Amino acid sequence: MRRGEFDPDELVNTKLLMKNSITTARDSLSALESWYLSQILLGQSLSPEEDAANIDAITRDQVIDAAKAVTLDTIYFLTELEKEGA
Repeated sequence: MRRGEFDPDELVNTKLLMKNSITTARDSLSALESWYLSQILLGQSLSPEEDAANIDAITRDQVIDAAKAVTLDTIYFLTELEKEGA
């Protein structure tokens, strides 16, 4: 991703997924309440529609720049659980 090796459709689909997740806050009163409470806690005042528009405006270059800013912190190895008495 840091080298821009991702399909443009992946970016479009990811943005759609994120925007749909945000705009569903309008579907219930409790979800909308949670949305605005989180906005208050973050010191922001964006509506779900405004936040979705911000996501839609994200460019490929911004994604690449963000990927370059991420550093590996921890690696986990998943192993099989040991059976009791073995």
